[in-house]
Amino acid sequence: MSSEWFHAHNGQQAGPLSFSQLQELARSGQLQATDQIWQEGTPAWVAAERVPGLLPRASSPQAAPAPPLAPVIARLPVTLHDLGRLFRIAQIVCWGICLAVLLVGGLLFLMTLAGSESAPQEAAAGAVFSTFFIGAYALARCVEKLSAVFASK
Repeated sequence: MSSEWFHAHNGQQAGPLSFSQLQELARSGQLQATDQIWQEGTPAWVAAERVPGLLPRASSPQAAPAPPLAPVIARLPVTLHDLGRLFRIAQIVCWGICLAVLLVGGLLFLMTLAGSESAPQEAAAGAVFSTFFIGAYALARCVEKLSAVFASK
């Protein structure tokens, strides 16, 4: 394979260049990751970022370290204490929903039970009531756990 390389930047082609000359262009910022690269004998032009060893490590996206979260959290307008308070309110609301489901569901269950004519109808009424109650209870418990997590911070 030939050691002559070509590159295209903003529609302008340049070359032939050696691989080390391409690397120098990349280090100086004149060759971008999205620029097209071609070498004689290859089927098509490819992005410079796909040519192994061409771009400096610092410019590759996977080499950039993730920013620390502490400064980001410090700039948030809501503190963890505020979140704990919001979850506590949500917990009270969820337990209220659970109580309402228990009362209304229990009343509807008793009405259905009184008017049922067969065992399957009674079983269906019990299953519907218990499903709604278990769902409301699970929601209230989840919010309670989240509230405890944020209250302890």
